[in-house]
Amino acid sequence: MKFLSFEYVKDLYANDNDFANLYNVCEKSTYGKFHRLDGYLLKENKLCVRDSSMQNCSYVKLKGIV
Repeated sequence: MKFLSFEYVKDLYANDNDFANLYNVCEKSTYGKFHRLDGYLLKENKLCVRDSSMQNCSYVKLKGIV
């Protein structure tokens, strides 16, 4: 059985047109509803990921993170 890994997402934030600025701002503190946790960018309790097939930004709700 294979599981989807989001580890690669951490490497994409720094160069992403939509998330790079937020990712950098959140390095040491929160910014509005955004914050970083273990290298991931989150909006409240939702993981920020790029939906490359549709070229839209998406938020994946994570349970039990915050």
